[in-house]
Amino acid sequence: MNITSFKMVLLASCLVAVPVVLTPLTAQAQNAQEKPFLHALFSDNAVLQRDRKIPVWGWTTPGQSVFVKLDDKTTTARADANGRWMARIGPYPAGGPHTLTVTGAAAGESVTRQNVLFGDVWLCSGQSNMEMGIRGANNPQQEIAGANFPSIRLFTVPQGTAITPQSKMDSQWLVCTPENIMKNSQGGVQGGNLGFSAVGYFFGRKLHQELGVPIGLIQSAWGGTII
Repeated sequence: MNITSFKMVLLASCLVAVPVVLTPLTAQAQNAQEKPFLHALFSDNAVLQRDRKIPVWGWTTPGQSVFVKLDDKTTTARADANGRWMARIGPYPAGGPHTLTVTGAAAGESVTRQNVLFGDVWLCSGQSNMEMGIRGANNPQQEIAGANFPSIRLFTVPQGTAITPQSKMDSQWLVCTPENIMKNSQGGVQGGNLGFSAVGYFFGRKLHQELGVPIGLIQSAWGGTII
């Protein structure tokens, strides 16, 4: 099966390209102190979409300037009346690693993210077929042992319900290793010890092997939920 037909088959399982994901979320119902200075999508080991302008965002005091630096290039943003700021960086070709530094005016508003790559990022969303972890696949022990790809990164959106869109999540990117593929983004057991999405992982591995670029996989799946 060639790469084009493979992508079309798995798209039917609710794999969505990253531009849908990298859009700032509104969360007007949350108090300002609950909103992160830098969104969790921008953690160490992140993969950002190659070859296009990328929004980087967070929250601070309204009217304050924020400086976003990737390696030696700096972009400035200013927080709006709700405290939300957004800067756009890039475009950058596939590769890395890069260092992302975000600095604000207030005390403690300086964060540095290491080992950031540019590549292709995919949202792995759906119900139980997408949620099923790699331990539920054929030859699970062999697949887990072979899940050692430094340029594939995994991010799990925690399951939870809310009346309004949320700006904060306790998650981070993980480098794909046999150990990490069995974790969730908080370092605990993923999916009832089933591991990261099997469909998502096999899809990402296939793309990485054929395209030769870093791959970021964002799992946001929950069995039995309404889409």
